[in-house]
Amino acid sequence: MPDGDYLAWRAGAKWRKVANLLKSGASTVEVEDAVVSAVAKFIRAAGGVPDLHAVAGGITEAGAAGYGGGEVVVDRPSASGGVLGRLLDEVVATMQAGMNLVSPTAAAEALAEKLLRRVAEAGLDHIVPLLIAEGQFTMVELRNLINELCQSRPMALLRDRLVRRPSGEGLRAPDRRTSVKPMGELMDTGLDDL
Repeated sequence: MPDGDYLAWRAGAKWRKVANLLKSGASTVEVEDAVVSAVAKFIRAAGGVPDLHAVAGGITEAGAAGYGGGEVVVDRPSASGGVLGRLLDEVVATMQAGMNLVSPTAAAEALAEKLLRRVAEAGLDHIVPLLIAEGQFTMVELRNLINELCQSRPMALLRDRLVRRPSGEGLRAPDRRTSVKPMGELMDTGLDDL
């Protein structure tokens, strides 16, 4: 696939749902929930990241040994040629270049957070031309939205779940958040309109 496109558009209905929500102008809460659900499904379907803690340990060891400058010094014990493996390799390379983590737990959390962000960006990459061409977003607005989605509370909860279950087995997005309508709106709206 050209231009670093890692996820094929046929990756699943979850990503199409995200595209449809963004095109329809849905609330940020709905879009956040859909993105987190799509990321969780992709990681689960790809078999997770069973070597997450081993890689995080390698990052802390490399940081303690003073390696850096963009060198790839962490050897993944079970490197795979799959999409998720390539995304993880990208994330590890960027982490080694700019982070000095001493705690394996902190390294695992940072690695999981950056991996989830990279998966979300890879999934959303296919939607970008469509949204910009239709004039619904500018590039700056879309970049800000992606940053907001990746820093959301549901994404942080998914990160914690991935750290606890790196195999991806049973990995699920946090429960969907429902937005409660204000009491005045409920009282003034007819039952047929609800």
